[in-house]
Amino acid sequence: MRVKPLIASVSVLLAFGVTLTTVFSAKSATQIEDLRADIERKQQENERLAREIDEIKTKLRALNERTDVKEKLIREDTGFVRADELLFQFKDKDGPKSEPGSP
Repeated sequence: MRVKPLIASVSVLLAFGVTLTTVFSAKSATQIEDLRADIERKQQENERLAREIDEIKTKLRALNERTDVKEKLIREDTGFVRADELLFQFKDKDGPKSEPGSP
């Protein structure tokens, strides 16, 4: 009858030893450091993204509230001109110039 408590005690001590070895082993310490470094990288990335989001919100607010910003964006992106403006297009004598990297 004394064998059962002895086996239970040995099992508990063995489990405790395995747990301590796992937690405090060099591999675990390396993993912990890697995880801390990963957390730091993620926090820096989150801060960068938060700044980027703030910039986008500012631009969006300007687009929604300021007609001059809307007009500038539309004119630059689409080439629109006002009804009272004249648009002059000039052709090269040699033909169109090719863009760098195009055939």
